[in-house]
Amino acid sequence: MSATKPGRELASPDSRRRPRATRSKPPRMPRFSSDARSTPGAPAGGTHRVPDPQPARMTQPDRDSKTPPETWWESIARAQRAREGRLRALWQMTPAQRIGAMRRGELTYEQLAAWSARHPDEVPVVHGEFDWILAKVPEVCE
Repeated sequence: MSATKPGRELASPDSRRRPRATRSKPPRMPRFSSDARSTPGAPAGGTHRVPDPQPARMTQPDRDSKTPPETWWESIARAQRAREGRLRALWQMTPAQRIGAMRRGELTYEQLAAWSARHPDEVPVVHGEFDWILAKVPEVCE
């Protein structure tokens, strides 16, 4: 009598190993909250699609107006005048006032960039970089 079961050979090391137990997968959690699936007729798992929004109606230009439409050059000139108006208060300050406003956080990004471009020698520099740029770097803030 042989100690092995029929069909198994002793020469193979794999024949002595136990078969692996099959694992069942954990239940899959839905990606969306349960209230998204609670709508009647929605597929399981909250995968229903929301209908696309209706396109907005385009407004028609006022045809009764006597002024011709603005040209590209006129729109550029208007934007340049608006920018000069926003920066006028900055150029009326002294360098010490601009530094104080920068440290208090009162200057916009546009004002800081314009100041750095026009007077780079006035802007405080730390390790070769403008102070207002380094103030936003996480390594410096820590």
